[in-house]
Amino acid sequence: AVQPFTVDGKIYGVPFDVGMVGFWYNKDLFAKAGITAPPTTWAELLTTVSKIKAAGIVPIALAGKEKWPGHFYWAYLAMRVGGLGALQKAAEDGNFDTPDFIAAGQRLKELVDLQPFQKGFLGADYSSPDGQAATMGNGGAAMELMGQWAPSVQASTSTSKKGLGDKLGYFAFPAVDGGKGSVAEAFGGGNGFVVGKNAPASTLDFLKTLLDVVNQRKSAATGAVLPTVKDA
Repeated sequence: AVQPFTVDGKIYGVPFDVGMVGFWYNKDLFAKAGITAPPTTWAELLTTVSKIKAAGIVPIALAGKEKWPGHFYWAYLAMRVGGLGALQKAAEDGNFDTPDFIAAGQRLKELVDLQPFQKGFLGADYSSPDGQAATMGNGGAAMELMGQWAPSVQASTSTSKKGLGDKLGYFAFPAVDGGKGSVAEAFGGGNGFVVGKNAPASTLDFLKTLLDVVNQRKSAATGAVLPTVKDA
């Protein structure tokens, strides 16, 4: 949690949330499609998508216009196929023309060929009243691949302003059969406060108060900060 705020062994800030990108899903829509458990492999995810679509439900909400929500799919597949090391090597040498990245693209095409996204997804943004988050929050799609902030944005953009509530579940990006990656490897990040060197001493007192466990629980109760999520 403190790694993003650490430089040369010194900590320059404190986190107030940290999380990971994964699949958020509508439990009711899964049940309607006859799906009793979230998929754990890529092959199972493709089968899940097909079952959901056959039930007349949009499988996945996607903000195609904004690019970054779509990037999660290929990047995750590359990490599942080649492992974290494949991404680290590509970051160093800039070479994405490798068997692992090509295989990731082939796996992504398997999903795209199923036409799993909502109508007009290429022109959809993430947080508008008819964007990806709202589509999920209003029950218009069964899944979205998004970070820990997803429930609060689903709620704020939904018609009810409440989102899915306890109908919302979560599962990690599935493993790829034969891949070198682990489901424990995840894209994620967090937010925090960096303290300037000339900040008054009261700044630290303020952060200690703000990040006190009681106050963090208050933040979680409002949805501003998401408490620990277990697969459900």
